[in-house]
Parts: sequence; C-alpha cells; structure tokens
Amino acid sequence: MDEQQLLSRLRRGDEQALAAVIARFSAYVVTVIHNRSRGLLSPEDEDELASSTFFALWQSCRTVKAGSIRAWLGSVARNKTVDRLRRARMDMPLDEELAGTDDFLLEETVKKEQARQLREAVALLSEVDREIIRRFYDLCQTAPEIAAVLGLTPSAVRMRLVRSREAIKNELCRGGFVYE
Repeated sequence: MDEQQLLSRLRRGDEQALAAVIARFSAYVVTVIHNRSRGLLSPEDEDELASSTFFALWQSCRTVKAGSIRAWLGSVARNKTVDRLRRARMDMPLDEELAGTDDFLLEETVKKEQARQLREAVALLSEVDREIIRRFYDLCQTAPEIAAVLGLTPSAVRMRLVRSREAIKNELCRGGFVYE
C-alpha cells in the first residue's frame, strides 16, 4: 500500500492504516529522534517521542500533503525532539547545573571542535558527495531515495557514501582527530 492510500485511510479514521504507518515508519522516526538528540535521550524517551509523533499524525492527518507522510513524520519527530531537549535543559535544577559546569564546558568545547573539524572535512568533498552525506545522515534518507533524487543508481550512492566516509576519516585523522 502506498503513502497516498495510507493517507486516505487515515483520513477516514482507519486505525489499521495507522498501524500500517507505524509498522512502516517507526524505525525511521526513532532514528530521526536518536540522531537529533545525539543520544541524550533514553530509549524510553525516544519511544515516547515516536508515539507522540504518530499520535500527532493521527490528529493532523487531514493537513498532511499527499505522498509526504515520511517527510511529515521526520519533521514532526525532529521538532518534538528539540522541544524535549529544551524542556529538559530548562527543568535542570540550578545546583545540578552548576555542579557540572566545568565538565560540561570542557565537553561542549570538545564537541564543538569535533563538529568544526567534521564540517571542514565534509566541505572538502564534491558537491554531489556532500549532498549524499546530508541526505543520508541529516534527512535519514535511504540509498534508493537519494538515488532517485540525484539521478544515480542506489549502488552508486552506497559506493559514494563508502568513499566519502573514508575521505572524511582520513581528513579527520590528518587533523589530529582520534577514533576510539
């Protein structure tokens, strides 16, 4: 069943269609949440956000454009994750926040430096390879989805991912980045 049929059934209140959407997209939604939270949320929190995302689809299915369930779910999952992380940061008691300030600052500084090095390494890739990396990691698209958009074969996309990862790794190692 394609997304258009699922969306039509959702709009009619078909709970089996919702179950089909969950079965098809739950791994994607959890991956988006995990990637956006950078592992700061527990698996239980990730599952709760995924459930909340699917519930939002159930409530708002009439506003979802035809054929864009996956994109809509990804967008909502990212937004809900960012909101959860902001709330968690605001809910932290002041004494806990102050107690870990030095460690937190050091960790944040290291993360920022690693992110800067990674951005620089990715910037050295060709425009097509940068787009493949962005779509694969930021948008959580599969090789066939990327291939369709960029006019490549899925195997070409996978090969470019392998070569791009290797180029990034080599550049990071030249910059002093250490893999654990």
